[in-house]
Amino acid sequence: MRPRLRFFGLVLVVLTVLVSSCGKELSLELYEPPPPVVVPEPPEPEPLNAEDLKNILIDGRFQLRAFYSDIPVDYNTSDAEVKEETDLWDYVIYYLKDDVNLFHEGEVQIAQNANKAPGQSADTLTKTYLIEENSEGIFMTFLDYQYNPLVYRVHEFTDSYFILSIEWEQGATLFSRFELVE
Repeated sequence: MRPRLRFFGLVLVVLTVLVSSCGKELSLELYEPPPPVVVPEPPEPEPLNAEDLKNILIDGRFQLRAFYSDIPVDYNTSDAEVKEETDLWDYVIYYLKDDVNLFHEGEVQIAQNANKAPGQSADTLTKTYLIEENSEGIFMTFLDYQYNPLVYRVHEFTDSYFILSIEWEQGATLFSRFELVE
């Protein structure tokens, strides 16, 4: 059987050499490459303004989802422990974490849900808010942790979230991110 395998192996090698040598030679002289694909750059998005934010918020239900700093800070300066951190979510008061804010023209209804603020037993609180724009940017008079008016800079927004910022101690800027919820 071995001589037969050798014979077939030799035939296979000869056939491979013959088939590979019969190929046509390709010349690159006549080859024209296809034109380059030009991907147009997307147009610059229109700058968003205070009216855009107002329109996004109307009838939108937003919930606080993040609280953070641009630089590490010791947020709780009244305790003996010095922590330098940027994620400040643990410092958000419990009753704010489950609030859902439903925006209407000039007022916001705050559904307090299970965790109600001390002294605020109503299921829904109604407060005012204001969005203004000047040469320094967009500002929103919204609420602090005790539901009192406080002026924030609107740092960023899309149709699914907005981020408010405020200058704070230690040279930090604090950010509150509110996201659209169903």
